[in-house]
Order: sequence, then C-alpha cells, then structure tokens
Amino acid sequence: DDYEEGTWTPTMAGYSGVTYSTRVGYYTRVGRMVMANFEMNITSIGTYTSNSHIGGFPFSAGISNTAACGVQLTVMTALNETRNEHYGALYNGGSGFFIYNRNGGARNGNVHQAGKYAGTLIYTTA
Repeated sequence: DDYEEGTWTPTMAGYSGVTYSTRVGYYTRVGRMVMANFEMNITSIGTYTSNSHIGGFPFSAGISNTAACGVQLTVMTALNETRNEHYGALYNGGSGFFIYNRNGGARNGNVHQAGKYAGTLIYTTA
C-alpha cells in the first residue's frame, strides 16, 4: 500500500472572521486509511454563518456510512456547553467533521467560542 505523512491546517468552518493563535495538523495515510491529528486555538470565533464544523482535513472522506470513522476530541474548551457525551461525524465526500451532542443535536451557532479543539480522526478516503 501507499504510505504518506504530511501536515494540514485545521479550520473552524461556518464562521467568518475567525482568528487563531495556533493551527497545526499532522496526518499519516496508508492506502485509503488516514489518521489525522490536530490542534486549533481560537482567539476570536467571529460571526456564525452556517453549518459550523472543524474542516480542512487533508483528504475527502470516502465512506458509505457517516458513523464509519473514529473521532477522539481530546480538548474541547472552545465548546461553550457541558463537554461530555459529544461525538463527531464525517460525511461522505467531506473534509471536515461536525460535532453533535448525545441526542444528535448539531453544535452550531453560539455553542463555539474562543478556546481550543484538539483531537484525532481516523477515516477512509475514496
């Protein structure tokens, strides 16, 4: 299988005017499998526009089932609510993931704030 390592730049998509103090991402790709790690420190969240999600992943997803990826958010201080029982979902063809609460509610609008997101996403490409 093909093997590749590299860097990428995470973004807080769905907002305009976001500013960051740190944005760093690293990935390893073996065949179609990608493991992407990231850290993003948001200093100002800007203005919500629509469908907020963490974007910029190095490869688009090639999955048939939204739940067919592993997301581990290790730091979520940028989430302006109780930070337990949340999960991420990556959609087929997408290059970012959406954060949901345990009841399936999308975390949009004012639930994001200045703070930090960090984690790991494991998924397959097309």
